Order: sequence, then structure tokens, then C-alpha cells
Amino acid sequence: MEWRAFDPEGVRDRLPEGLRFQTIGELAGQGVPWAVDHLEAHPDLGEWGVSFLEVVRADTFTIDGRSPSWGDAGGAGLWFARVALDDGAEAPVGATPFLALEFWVADAEFARWMTSRGYYADSGDVTLRHPDSSRWVAAISAPGLTVRGVCEAAPAPPGPAGGTGRQIIHPPAASAGRSAVDVTFTGHVERGCGGEAHWQIEGDHPLAGTVPIDGLVVQVGYELRGEVGH
Repeated sequence: MEWRAFDPEGVRDRLPEGLRFQTIGELAGQGVPWAVDHLEAHPDLGEWGVSFLEVVRADTFTIDGRSPSWGDAGGAGLWFARVALDDGAEAPVGATPFLALEFWVADAEFARWMTSRGYYADSGDVTLRHPDSSRWVAAISAPGLTVRGVCEAAPAPPGPAGGTGRQIIHPPAASAGRSAVDVTFTGHVERGCGGEAHWQIEGDHPLAGTVPIDGLVVQVGYELRGEVGH
């Protein structure tokens, strides 16, 4: 998983009515430390948005009682952007709103089924491999896009897992689904990747023009629950 800055103009058509992209300059103005630091290092990116790119897989991945068939290494690719309500209304306490710019699933039939049910999904060749105790290899191949990341993960920190979070995931404008999904997660451990590890991204997809904000990390051990909003 990695946070990346992006040019909003390249994905403006995916923004539903009532939402706006949050920019690095806006977050820096609110005193968010990493945004302040990034804006000082890259003053030309103040109007750029904030997103994360992630490849995930889970022992249990079920939607409405159905699971994908993605073999031993298949997974899902996420490119999500931070957004805010355009009317200035606040998100629920403790929750961060995101827009699903891309959600690729390594099972084309399952992706089509998700779309038919009103969820947002697309098919892509997404893999996540864990060849040994410290090495993780992730890849995404989709129209106009090739992504690869390799992480030599640092040892897990001592003590119990304790990461928590809550996200409100909004579908893009072209999605058949219109309801946001309220996701809570807990219990994960974050492990940094050695060196200056970043995604290697090629192609003419808007994701290829993004800029890393920080380095790759691996997050292990999620307990995740999602609920469709109203």
C-alpha cells in the first residue's frame, strides 16, 4: 500500500455530484503534518489530490454470499482518492471519505456479477505473492496500465496488533451503484518496506501520472467489515 498524489483533472469525470477531491494544499492548510512537509518539498502539487494504491487478498472475501475464484495468488487492486462532501457537511466522526477511482478484481466473471448487483468493480490481472517471510510481490495488469511492487518488509513491531480505521467508500460517477460503503477495520500490523520502495507504474492510465507521497508498506492481519450506507 502506498499514498500517491494525483492530478484531479485526469479523473474529474469519475467524481459524482456532491463530492470534491481534497487537495494536498487544503490538508496542509489544516495542519496535517505530512501534507505540510510534502507541499514544502513539492510546492507545485498544492492543487493535486491524495490517493492510495493497494493490492489486497483475504482468506475470506465474500459479497452477498459469493466469493471470487482467483487461485492461490489472485487479489483485488484499489486506487482510492480522498474526497469531501461538496456542501461542506462533515463525514461521520472518525471516518475518512474516499472515492473508488478503480477497483480491479482478479476474476472477470465475479467482477461482472458485482456490477450486475450494483457494486463497482472491473476485471484485471491482480496478484499478490508472499514467497518468503519478508518478501511480498504485487502486480496489476489492466487496459493501459502495468503496476508492480516488491517489498522486503521490516520485522513486525513487538506487541499486539492494534491498527484501526473507518472509511466511507463512494462509487465513481459511472458506477451502477449509488450507495456508499461504510468500512471498518482493526487488528492489523503495518510493516515498512526496506529502501526507497515504490510502485513501478507504466501506461497511459491516469494512475501512471501519479507521484509517490511516501514509500510502500505491508499491512497484515485485517479484520474488516463493510456495510452499505443509505
